[in-house]
Amino acid sequence: MRSLWLRVGLCLTATLGLCDAGAQPADEFYLGRRELTLITSGATGGGYDQYSRMLARHMGKHLPGTPTIVVQNMVGGGGIRAANFLYNVAPRDGSVFGLIDRGMPTAPLLYGEKSQARFDAVKLSWIGSVMRETGMGVVATDYDRDGWIDLYVANDGSDNFLLKNLGNGRFKDIGLEAGVALSGNGDELGSMGEDAGDYNRDGRLDIIVTTFQKQLNALYRSEGGGLYTDVAMAQGLGETSLPLVKWGTKFFDFDNDGWLDLFVANGHLEDHIDKYDNSSTYLQQNQLFKNMGGGLFKEVSNQAGEGLREMHSSRGAAFGDLDNDGDIDIVVCNSRDRPSLLYNEGGNKKSWILLELKGKKNRFGIGAFVKVTAQGMTQIAEVHAGSSYVSQNDLRLHFGLGDATMVEKVEVEWPEGLKEVFRNLPARCQRTLLEGSGERESENQGAH
Repeated sequence: MRSLWLRVGLCLTATLGLCDAGAQPADEFYLGRRELTLITSGATGGGYDQYSRMLARHMGKHLPGTPTIVVQNMVGGGGIRAANFLYNVAPRDGSVFGLIDRGMPTAPLLYGEKSQARFDAVKLSWIGSVMRETGMGVVATDYDRDGWIDLYVANDGSDNFLLKNLGNGRFKDIGLEAGVALSGNGDELGSMGEDAGDYNRDGRLDIIVTTFQKQLNALYRSEGGGLYTDVAMAQGLGETSLPLVKWGTKFFDFDNDGWLDLFVANGHLEDHIDKYDNSSTYLQQNQLFKNMGGGLFKEVSNQAGEGLREMHSSRGAAFGDLDNDGDIDIVVCNSRDRPSLLYNEGGNKKSWILLELKGKKNRFGIGAFVKVTAQGMTQIAEVHAGSSYVSQNDLRLHFGLGDATMVEKVEVEWPEGLKEVFRNLPARCQRTLLEGSGERESENQGAH
């Protein structure tokens, strides 16, 4: 089996104190081999739009390559201008689009693929007329399982968006009626990062949204029928988060017990916050919440090793199995500091499987929906291109399997509609699933 080592990219800026005064910020890309090797690209500059186009071109250029983890902090003109970037693959034709969430009250930029190595800006009035808020995070997910990729956008200080894909090139914001626009108390949130995953194993994708100081994170549990309930306090994501400014996040199974746990990167924006607010500090501890089963979380940050006891002002967090040992590691981007590389030591004591999807038109299977059944336990996941906060995670899907030694069945619904089954896969290894090589579940590839 070929060895696959992840690339890690960090987009850094002078505003974060990582460049000399007057210098233009440069992108730094960490090429994953046995160790992380720093490769620095050319400097960027010329304002936000030029930076956005550079980023889109870079993503277009490198999309055909191996999986990349990207942690981005992008600023221009003295303040944050591009808060997040995702790329995804539209259903049906396998084309790629990228969405840059600007992090200010204006419409995001949507890039459509012109060729394998180039993205061009697409002027779309239907999305610009809706999205006039301070967008900070975005995740592409088929929340209602109708075969069309939808967009969830986390906004800072205003209603979050759930943009339902109508299937005709148009989107409709249904965040309020779905219950994911506001907190459980009906308050607007200072939303930052987000992710979608099935934390309670009921077969539906739930949404986590990180928030500003003195606000609870929002945990939107899917109730079915396109409706959600914010259950953060009831599920254990409560008071310990109130003093913190929360950013990058992800549902992931750090101990391979088959239940999705949760990581949250924290750090304040204001250097001297403690001078006039004794409830918070600039440097903060990141948090790890263990899923105790059934979706009830318990914070275990202080019991999870020295790396999680350090204090930083963290922002982006990207997740992947960096050393290919069967458990998920984390790369955290820290403001005015070096990034943190959190190796998971011991998470692979229980069983696991790592699935790399390869489509015919869609090389990484972005947007694919996967269901894994092992020893009577069923889990689901989507291949996401962009989530957390300004981050790109490992595109391989990781499933903790508990004590299982075999995966009885892997069901894959590819973005263009083909449904396949792969049977009797051994645990504790990485498997590549090629579109068209499984047992076909349905001959109807286009209907939903």
